Amino acid sequence: MLNFWLKYVYVIFPVFFKLGMNQPKVETIDEDTKNQIQDLIKQIQENQCNTHVYFPILNFYAIDKLRLCIRCTRRTFFFSGVETKYNTLEIVQIEVPKEHQQQGICSYFITEFEKLALKNGRKVYVECVLNPILANHLVKRGYNLYNEDCYIN
Repeated sequence: MLNFWLKYVYVIFPVFFKLGMNQPKVETIDEDTKNQIQDLIKQIQENQCNTHVYFPILNFYAIDKLRLCIRCTRRTFFFSGVETKYNTLEIVQIEVPKEHQQQGICSYFITEFEKLALKNGRKVYVECVLNPILANHLVKRGYNLYNEDCYIN
């Protein structure tokens, strides 16, 4: 019986570790990228949040490791047949180039973007989420699916 357990621990158990080693390493976001995102958030504050809420403004932004399109507007939602209107900051498009993924860049941006929306009394709306990894990430952050591929916090 002891031989069975030794075989299990020394033969089978390391196989599971080797399988896990093929997963991409999650690197941490560097300070330069954090500073660029902070500057980006300030630009969004100036360009989007200080404008009239009923006039949607669509702006494109880019830094070295992140490209996105943001809209500021007022949107009507229907939850369980009840009409609700929210002032929103919307992520229309967000893209992290393949070589910079799994570094926490998108997560950090979304966190800072949520802080900006909260500070300005707005909801965050993420439009047309086609990436299942992003969709799962948003759900874990407390977003609700709205329509087929959009999320609101």
